[in-house]
Amino acid sequence: MNFYIHRINRLQLLVCAAILTILLASACTEDTIKPDIFGALSGQVLVEGTSTPIADAIVSTNPPTSQVLTDAQGRFKFDEIEVGTYTIRAEKTGLVSASETVTILENKESAVIVTMAEKTEDNAPPSAPDAIQPLNGATGLDNTLQLKWTASDPDDDELTFDVYTFHSQQGAGDLVAEGITDTIFQLTNVKYGSTCFWQVVAHDGENDPVFSEVWSFSTKDFPPHPFVFTKVANGKYDVFAAQNANTSIPLYQLTELAGSSYRPRISPLGDKVAFLNNNFINTQIFVMKRDGTDPTLVPTALPIDGKDMFQLDFCWSPDGTKLLFMNRNRLYKVNLDGSGFELFAELPVTEEFVEVDWAPVTNKVAARTVGSQPYIGRILLFSPSGSLEQELVSDLPGNIGGPSFSIDGSAILFTHDIDGLETPDGRQLNAHVFVKKIATGATTDLSIEKPSGYNDLDPKFSPNGAQVVFVETSNAPNSQRNITIMSDQGQGRLTLFQNAEMPDWK
Repeated sequence: MNFYIHRINRLQLLVCAAILTILLASACTEDTIKPDIFGALSGQVLVEGTSTPIADAIVSTNPPTSQVLTDAQGRFKFDEIEVGTYTIRAEKTGLVSASETVTILENKESAVIVTMAEKTEDNAPPSAPDAIQPLNGATGLDNTLQLKWTASDPDDDELTFDVYTFHSQQGAGDLVAEGITDTIFQLTNVKYGSTCFWQVVAHDGENDPVFSEVWSFSTKDFPPHPFVFTKVANGKYDVFAAQNANTSIPLYQLTELAGSSYRPRISPLGDKVAFLNNNFINTQIFVMKRDGTDPTLVPTALPIDGKDMFQLDFCWSPDGTKLLFMNRNRLYKVNLDGSGFELFAELPVTEEFVEVDWAPVTNKVAARTVGSQPYIGRILLFSPSGSLEQELVSDLPGNIGGPSFSIDGSAILFTHDIDGLETPDGRQLNAHVFVKKIATGATTDLSIEKPSGYNDLDPKFSPNGAQVVFVETSNAPNSQRNITIMSDQGQGRLTLFQNAEMPDWK
């Protein structure tokens, strides 16, 4: 993943913040971004029974891409179309609309034939669709649910349906399904605590579309999701929340901004989540509500910045009113509205801050630094005023990671590749999680059950301090990362979420 590091002035950031307050107001479900991978599609439209070519038929796709007209031989072509499965629909006056399903493959040309029947006289329209599930006005529903309806046609024509969702009874809706033959459609990732309106349109291929009434339902309030983390979704990183490791309960996507959103950090009160987003010249810090609504840019005089943007880890102040982040060799404090921007600590220009945590009880700050190479690093302890108090972890052979404070601030979690590999790309072979008592310096290895050939990374204590959540991954480059838990003694490790990283738990 590429992260671009430049400078941006405060005025530019404030303009960005104003623009970003206008976010996604028209859909019941969350938007996603598809990767730009393409293929091609060619086809022909023929008369059913005679295979006579049909010229000037309108050919469209669902999901929507563009429309084309058939030539004199009934042929059509989409030269560039994103990979995926599509319903190809053909329409022409005097003929019954018809559709076929086709899958587009990367860098290949798929082919399809669509046959259309001639319309008959005195054909009656279908009945208006009638809702079966959910009942109109239903409340307290889950955010993944099935929409069910019924409709009939007096001439037994095959019916197809379009499904629209709305955030209000007026205004344009979102077409979430088009040309489907089933009378069931699963709606996923509906926003919690919202009222969603929906409507079904019936087509018999002979008459004008028949619209149902507009029905509504409401979802339940956002339930507790103690885990937040980062996953790759639709070609970019986004922040997700989970209630637990039960795979029957879908993950809930919190972020939907352009660009990658990552490194989520839950506020001390548990009502907000801060995260990073790289859809700018500089990576920026955002804060949103716990349910993912109201993402707001934190305007800062200087951006979060470092050698490896993917490694950077900022934190909340213990009272939840400020954020502490790094810009190269400096740590800065800032209020959520961008005010109160001030220097907290500074290193020589040859050393940079990478990760930081702020203890809730002692109000002290621990920070990991990195030198000219990724394996040159140490962990430092600062007083509440930003004065350096001591070196908690010295520059050990191999890479280190962390720190993360215990609940009472008396200990830190950190990682160390005990095999001592030192390479310019920062690869690790055998990273263990350690807990270190600040007062005594006593250090305990918690990775006693780690499989050989794996790394344990990015540890955090559970809300009650009895467990540790961390990332387990093979030491082979670009390996899958899984979020795992173990006891505070290093026992009973259990995988919670696969293909996920950067966990926080509160």
